[in-house]
Amino acid sequence: MNNFRCLITDDHPVVRRGVRELLEEEQLCSEIYEAKTGEEALTAVRRQSWDLMILDIALPDKHGLDVLKEAKLLQPRLPVLMLSLYPEKEFAMRAIKAGASGYLTKQSAPSELLGGYAYCARRPVYHRGSRRTDGLCARNRQH
Repeated sequence: MNNFRCLITDDHPVVRRGVRELLEEEQLCSEIYEAKTGEEALTAVRRQSWDLMILDIALPDKHGLDVLKEAKLLQPRLPVLMLSLYPEKEFAMRAIKAGASGYLTKQSAPSELLGGYAYCARRPVYHRGSRRTDGLCARNRQH
């Protein structure tokens, strides 16, 4: 297991558990924290640095894009993979422009989530079916 810290933010316990189990099964993270609200996620971002945030768009207290923007102000180099029920055509480009490193729908296969994880951990932008989004790759994550 590597020394990689992941913050999962989703208001549905089954989604958080599924993502956590997938990451644990693949031994991708040394630490995983779950937040069920935007404010919980931002508190976690204020307290410590993370290697990846997996973030839902629809949260009970804040819109995920607002949480994304605030998180990026707190940790500008934090890769954020949006995982949402909403189709890519509705929010993907808005999320990328707001600072997300990638966007996947919850209908995506587990392998797509793992691909998004791996890509966002190394590179700036990922969305299903594409390895790069032209013009949106200016933010390179340095380790």
